Amino acid sequence: MNKINQSKKGYKATKVGWIPDDWEFDLIDKICKRGSGHTPNKKKPSYYNGGIKWVSLSDSSNLDNGEIFETNKEISQDGLNNSSAVLHSKGTVLISRDAGIGKSAIMGIDMAVSQHFITWTTDEKNSHNWFIYYWLQFHKKEFERVAVGSTIKTIGLPYFKKYKIPTPNYNEQKKIAKILSTWDKAIECTQKLITQQQKRKKGLMQQLLTGKKRLKGFEETEWKEIRLFELCELTSSKRIYLSDYVKSGIPFYRGKEISNLKKREIIKDLLYISYEVYNKIKVKYGIPEINDILITAVGTLGNVYRIPDNNPFYFKDGNLIWMKNISENSIFLEYLLTFETKKLIKSAIGSSQKALTIVSLKKIKLRIPNLKEQTAIAKILSQADKEIATSQQYLSKLKEQKKGLMQQLLTGAVRV
Repeated sequence: MNKINQSKKGYKATKVGWIPDDWEFDLIDKICKRGSGHTPNKKKPSYYNGGIKWVSLSDSSNLDNGEIFETNKEISQDGLNNSSAVLHSKGTVLISRDAGIGKSAIMGIDMAVSQHFITWTTDEKNSHNWFIYYWLQFHKKEFERVAVGSTIKTIGLPYFKKYKIPTPNYNEQKKIAKILSTWDKAIECTQKLITQQQKRKKGLMQQLLTGKKRLKGFEETEWKEIRLFELCELTSSKRIYLSDYVKSGIPFYRGKEISNLKKREIIKDLLYISYEVYNKIKVKYGIPEINDILITAVGTLGNVYRIPDNNPFYFKDGNLIWMKNISENSIFLEYLLTFETKKLIKSAIGSSQKALTIVSLKKIKLRIPNLKEQTAIAKILSQADKEIATSQQYLSKLKEQKKGLMQQLLTGAVRV
């Protein structure tokens, strides 16, 4: 329960926490009209592709984004007439009770749904569709938790028949929805900006890393073709044994950890080796240093990661290939190798499971400019990355702010 409201007058306790006295806590079916859908006979071609948007489990990726306008499949009027499917009106709220459990959306146009969805049609007296949508979004984890099943989890209809939510009057619902939609619009604009920035960076890489566009002052200098092994020393690492693993110590990276680092994602379930083992390896074989580059050699091939700092770590033998003692600009080389990922993957060997090896990478040929032009190109692309990172940080901040607002507004802790 919300401890903040526990000592405040004008609030009452419910199963979902403390809410204002003038809010209702009742069955969602009392303020909305519940509905569902059906799947027309798939053996009847005339029941499909008839222009009626039909939300099915294949639309999971189209949910959780506010309104839904497009679906992967359509049904026909014939399919609608000869099944239990229903054409729901624009503005109807829907939630998935099977695969993609808890994902929700608002219909941007009239649509039908499969039996895997529950719908609620709101009115302009008791319920506002966007308020209902935001409540469902805020409690998505709860829906995931209550789902049951061994192979395919689902939420049965009895659960939704008994489902209660707290609601203020219609006007307050509308105000709350409007405030949260403002954050959604800011999030959407930021996401579009990030997409534009990423597209711009991709264009810059295409032009600058191929020499199609030359920077001022470098127009007359020639690029040279060179093999990868001439730019650095290619090596792997000392094999780590299970007996070397400890609960905490020096992080031990595998290919998947490098993939996480590349995407700036949180790394879970890290393995560690002891400081003692690490120091022995460091003395005898050396350890990765700033501006060394690691390339994933198995699994997701060809992910390129330049080491940005001196944080100590070690990596799994065979999963990664280590480029050290690099003679060129490492930042430029990271961008170039990332741009040439297909070339790296093409060099992989093996029949059932492809893998990159030091021998295969030694054959890779690259075209590079002189060191000064490399540095200039790296600076431009790094700036593009900084702009993207700044926008992504702002996006994360907006999402956190929205989460906090939902907590405050949907419980009545803050009134509007």
